[in-house]
Amino acid sequence: ALRQRCHSSFILDVLVVIEVYGKRKT
Repeated sequence: ALRQRCHSSFILDVLVVIEVYGKRKT
C-alpha cells in the first residue's frame, strides 16, 4: 500500500512538472 501511495505521488509530481514546464515554455 505504501509503495502504491508513493507511486501515485510520483505521478502527480510529474504531471505538475509537465504543466508548469508547458506554461513556462509558452
